[in-house]
Amino acid sequence: MNKSLKTLIVAALFAGATVTAYAQAAGTTGTQTPPPAQGKANQGKKGQAGKADPMLMLKRDTEVLAKLNLTDEQKEGVKKLKSETEAKLKELMKGKTKGDDRAAMRTKVKEVVEGYKKGLQEVLTPVQFGDYEKGMKAMAKKAKDKKDGGN
Repeated sequence: MNKSLKTLIVAALFAGATVTAYAQAAGTTGTQTPPPAQGKANQGKKGQAGKADPMLMLKRDTEVLAKLNLTDEQKEGVKKLKSETEAKLKELMKGKTKGDDRAAMRTKVKEVVEGYKKGLQEVLTPVQFGDYEKGMKAMAKKAKDKKDGGN
């Protein structure tokens, strides 16, 4: 009898552990927050699918531009260019509604960002612009590595 009781207890514990494991694998319901989605489906600001935030790019590139030893004239040109680009992006975002075509919005934002980069090419020397692009790629990689759990 004692052996049967021990076997029954072990079986009950095993069944409980198995049910708990399946419940955790199935996900959560009710008031609990579901686990974050894996992959690119839920990344970026405001549900963007792995897309870069152009306003964040403008903030991050300040660090890269600071390392380029810009002249006062170049600093003023970059400041003006950034101001104009931020205004254009804010205007685009202000006009955005739920019904807006996301692909069209992405195209417009891409055009503004490309215009910013062309403007930088006019303000910076070719060497400085090359260093700018390298610095931005390094920052993007660093941010991605950090997001992916790296150092």
